[in-house]
Amino acid sequence: MGVKFTFSKLLVFVLAALLPLALVAPAHAASNPKVSIKASAASVAPGRTVSFTGAVTKKSAGASVSLQRLDGSTWVHVASGKVSKKKKFSVTSRAPSGAHAYRIRVIGSKKIKTAFSKSVRVTGLVGVSVSPAMVGATFSVTAQRRSFVSRPVEVQQRVGNAWVNLATGTSSTAGVVVARASLSESAVVRVHAPAATVSG
Repeated sequence: MGVKFTFSKLLVFVLAALLPLALVAPAHAASNPKVSIKASAASVAPGRTVSFTGAVTKKSAGASVSLQRLDGSTWVHVASGKVSKKKKFSVTSRAPSGAHAYRIRVIGSKKIKTAFSKSVRVTGLVGVSVSPAMVGATFSVTAQRRSFVSRPVEVQQRVGNAWVNLATGTSSTAGVVVARASLSESAVVRVHAPAATVSG
């Protein structure tokens, strides 16, 4: 005796076979976002804060970002941040002395893949300024040291082949030196940090 199927039974059979396939949600691969970056300054005094801002495309809101600085041939982490609902980020870091390249690394997730921005260069300039530079007037000397520690410093005048102390002071924990002195004639001055033991 043969098996007979009515149209209604056949339709139920087909729907039952397709139902498990309908319940399986399609898989969505993580997308490749594009990352932009901009530094608030191209050159600053060492120890000053530089802001790095930019945007990340695709479904990047809430993603973690890492500000990296190139140290030799290795990118090292220096600061962390998050991508906002508007798909933007802002992180800050103090600039060391010398020229350094920075980039942003976006941490991958189920929605986006790990991505990197192009690199930008920021230079920490070391310098000394004197104001006002007038003979006979008391002037202020402002300088930025390479190391971010507080330590004794000396403002010195060059006399012949020797350096003579004009004033003494102490640099701040950010390496900034501010001292006052006066000169009876035009001269070359410098800020000198004598050898010292720094604790901390």
